[in-house]
Formats: sequence, C-alpha cells, structure tokens
Amino acid sequence: MLKIFQMCSSRAWGGMEMQVVHLAVQLEGRGHEVVVLCFPGSPIFKASRGRGLECMAIALDSYFQPPLTFQLGRFLRRRKFDILHCHYSKDLWHLIPATECTGGGSVILSKGVGPGKRKNDPLHSWLYMHVDCLIAKSEYLHHRIIEAYPIDPKRVVTLNNGVDLNVFDPESQNRDRVRNELSVQEEELLVGIVGRITPAKGHMEFLKAASNVRKQFPCSKFLIVGGSSSDESWYEEKIKRLAVELGLGETVVFTGHREDIPTLLSALDLFALTSYTEAFPNVLIEAMAMKKACVATRAGGVLDVVEDGTCVSLVPPGDARALSEALVCLLGDEEKRKALGRAARRRVEKKFNLHHMIAALEELYLHIRNGERLDGGRSHVLAE
Repeated sequence: MLKIFQMCSSRAWGGMEMQVVHLAVQLEGRGHEVVVLCFPGSPIFKASRGRGLECMAIALDSYFQPPLTFQLGRFLRRRKFDILHCHYSKDLWHLIPATECTGGGSVILSKGVGPGKRKNDPLHSWLYMHVDCLIAKSEYLHHRIIEAYPIDPKRVVTLNNGVDLNVFDPESQNRDRVRNELSVQEEELLVGIVGRITPAKGHMEFLKAASNVRKQFPCSKFLIVGGSSSDESWYEEKIKRLAVELGLGETVVFTGHREDIPTLLSALDLFALTSYTEAFPNVLIEAMAMKKACVATRAGGVLDVVEDGTCVSLVPPGDARALSEALVCLLGDEEKRKALGRAARRRVEKKFNLHHMIAALEELYLHIRNGERLDGGRSHVLAE
C-alpha cells in the first residue's frame, strides 16, 4: 500500500479537476491511502467529500503565502506520504518549499496543458530540479514540455488519460428517453459538441458548419453541452447570438453544464470535437467509448488518440467548411457511422481503458517511491 497525496487548488471544474477526483477514487479502491488537497468549497472539494475521500482544504490562491506553505509542510511531516502528486503547476510554489522543509515524499507533476512560454529562469530551474517525475498527458505535450521546462527529459513520461468503460457503456443508456427530453424526434439526426464554452474549443466553427449541414439535412439538430466560466460568459452570449444570426434557432439545443455526459452522448448520431488545440481530448475518448462516429480536428493530443481516419474522421482546426463536409459525409451514410463507432470503441478498449491507466500510474508510483531510474518516454503498460 502507498500513501498518496493528490494536490490541486484549482477552483474550476474541467478535465483536470475531474481527473484528480477520478484518480483518487480509483487509487483508494486499489487499497492505497489517499488524501486530496484542494481549495475550500471548490468543486474538487465537494466532489471528493461526496465520494468519501479524505480532504485537506487550504486556500492557496497566490504564489507566495508563507503561513499556508508552513501549514502544508507541517501536515506532510505528520502524514509521511510516499507520493506527492501535483496536478496544478502553480501549486509547486507551495509544495516544493514544504517538502524541502520536511524532506518527505517524491514529487510528481501532471501536465494537461501546454506551456505558454519557456520556463528557464533561475526560480523555475530550482523548482523543477525538485520534481522527480513530470507526466505529460500526450506525446504532443511531452515534446513541448521538454522544449520549455528546465527538467531532465528522462524524468518526463507520457501517460494518456483513460475512460471508465463501465460508465461509458452504450448498452447501459436509454437513448430514446434522453432524445425525448431534448425534444429530438426519431427521424432527426443529432450532432453534438461537449466542452466548456471558450474560444479555443471552436464553437463558432461548429455553428457555421451546422448552418451548412442544415441545407443538406433539414432534419438535423445540434447539441451544445457545457457552459462558460464566469469570466467568459460574454463568449457564451456571443455563441448564442451567432446561432440566431445563422438562422439555426430551435435547431440548436444549449444544455449548459451537465454531469450526465454518457447519457447525452448516447443521444447523438454524430459527435464533433472542434478545438483549435488539445493537450489530450478526454471527451473524444468518451464519445468513442460510447460507439459514436466522431469528427475531430487534427489538434495536438488528438493525434495521440487516432493518427488516421480509421476510427475518427479528421479535419483541420478552424476550418468550418471542411468540418461541414465531414459531417455531411457521415450523416449521409448510416453504415459508415456504425462502422466508425465500433472501431472507435475497440480503440478505446485497447488504448484508453481507465483501469490500465491506473495500473500504469501505480507502477510509476512504485518506481519513483523505490528510487528507480526513469528513462522517459511512454509508460510501457499502455504501449502498443
């Protein structure tokens, strides 16, 4: 059994934050002792408590808070963790000084977003000198991290996220019920996008493509799942205005934030990922697990999921015309949609099974706890 500290002070609720809770639940289920550090009252705090996880809540909201760093160090000294897994790089500014004072635990940092600029200044060099392993969520991100961060490349490994195939199981969902809830008729074709409403996710291209699709498939409807963060509510309003301006009206359904993603995915005939860039597209592998035919942009970590069109149709980012052409092609061919959906599910079962990912992470933890040398690259547990 390992004593594992999962740390993420983010107050948002997206892929990174959800992953912290999923990992903690899975690791505890495998017999490890897990504690989650999070911001008081944050979605991570509420979700962790709701799943019976032990939480430590500290209001880390800046880079320099000596009293809170001292409080963290005192807690780490008392609990003596084997692994200190940080998911929010900002938290390193507290975690590293705290561990330097206590001398306990190996530090792992997960990176799910790319660096904005190079981090080779003396302070970052000192910080990353004390990181025992940096986990990149995709090969795309792996290369960017090595270029931008002052860390030995041998201490950077790629470990893709996984999906729980028992939760994302197409056979367990009532497709007709959720389509009735969304006022989608049996003969109508439903195309959906899932994700936070933010400029980088390509909602504008999705709506422009939807306008073109409607000209060829008048019976089509479009589902936009997700909401915006408080500081980007202006963009959500802009997207809703664009839907009206394009004459889409009631053919576009905005659901806002939803937790029942497997249920909503089951209602779709076709899924679209329209991001300009993606470190690793969790929602894409979720849609694939639900046997959905998918159209996705060739954006960063998408190519970790699929390198060609064998199970996902790929289009250039930011190209509404190419997106609409791909959607039209699949909407007009039900058998091809079914074939792509079956191939997508097989791909996820082979490469992105959550239980395989947890086993790989567990093995990585043991290597690091035991002081064994890392050789960088991809975790061999998930290698093809």
